[in-house]
Amino acid sequence: MKRRHIRQRAEELLGRLDRMDDEELRWTVRVFADCLPPAQRASCLGPYEERWALDARRAFLAAFIPRYTQLALANLDRAEAAGGAGLAALTEEDLQGMSLAEKWSHLIGNATGLHPDQWRRELARLFMCKSYDLFHDAGLCEAVVEYPAYHRVRDALETNSEAAIARLVDRVVREAAPSDRRCPSRSKPLSPGSGTSSAGILASPSRWTGCLPDRCSDCRSTVPTRSRNRAPPGATPASWESPAWTCRPHS
Repeated sequence: MKRRHIRQRAEELLGRLDRMDDEELRWTVRVFADCLPPAQRASCLGPYEERWALDARRAFLAAFIPRYTQLALANLDRAEAAGGAGLAALTEEDLQGMSLAEKWSHLIGNATGLHPDQWRRELARLFMCKSYDLFHDAGLCEAVVEYPAYHRVRDALETNSEAAIARLVDRVVREAAPSDRRCPSRSKPLSPGSGTSSAGILASPSRWTGCLPDRCSDCRSTVPTRSRNRAPPGATPASWESPAWTCRPHS
């Protein structure tokens, strides 16, 4: 089922490339690129820039979509080979499509369930979460690709060693407040005066952002929800400005 979906999605996207507008082109690249580890992301994106003309970006996607599709299928093969019911048996797209609450409930007591690169992305996604509703929203981890803050935090985490990431994960888990997951009103705030309720693992970013470089101190963390492969309405160039590979002017 997943294999057929991945292939059919690629055919559908390629079939309507000529009709994709600026927003959908950007959204499609961003949401797929976020499912790749840093080395693969850099290799697949190459010199790509979001300020390219539409025709140039459509030409890029004509090559990027098949390449990403093969990587997604290979990721599915690895997940199926892992077997079991843990996070190791999930693909990158599965993780991107799950709520933080569902993922972190598995991660407590099973820190070996993810690779270091996956931990980096999950921590960046957690950083973008500021409410009980978003913590339980399956659309959040996909929607964050719209926001500069997410890319800055993820990129900063990707410069940190595996040991540093492990310490940060441990810190987040230790800071988590035990609570009744069924009722946000009964959840214990994680920091005095924060007003932020948690279900299990929802950690206040202010408690661990000191581990990140100063350049992340202005990161925003309130995001809407979107669906995969659908361009967010009303997006502006400024709202998309984020990582270096999107900001260089096209020459």
